[in-house]
Amino acid sequence: MNQHYTLKQELPDLDEWLNLRRLVGWHVYERTSAQAGLSHSLFGVCAYAKDGTLVGMARVIGDGGTCYYIQDVIVHPDWQGLGIGKAVLGSVMEYILSHAQKGSVVALMSAIGRESFYEKFGFHRRPNHKLGCGMSWIWENE
Repeated sequence: MNQHYTLKQELPDLDEWLNLRRLVGWHVYERTSAQAGLSHSLFGVCAYAKDGTLVGMARVIGDGGTCYYIQDVIVHPDWQGLGIGKAVLGSVMEYILSHAQKGSVVALMSAIGRESFYEKFGFHRRPNHKLGCGMSWIWENE
């Protein structure tokens, strides 16, 4: 246990998660889709301040066999620089190492400028000699 925060292997409360996303400037999902997303997570880890406030989190989504995707590695702006990101991602990696099999794909999307943080955990930038650019598509129905 850290003197500043406590880690728990659990998913966050829906409202706390949406608020944390808002605080870091990320898209805040509509509640119904957000709840569905959280409830289909394979694993979650949360960092809480002494007063119980969610100050960091990460979760894993995927098929639980061949594909694991690290999602929502978030640290409250006022709590950055205290090792929370490293702690939550470390917990996620422990989960993946205990569940994934040889050949499983473990992926994530890094925020611009944060790539070196993930490289410390063994992730590689794309494109590289084996893999092309990562790609994404966001449905924007208006």
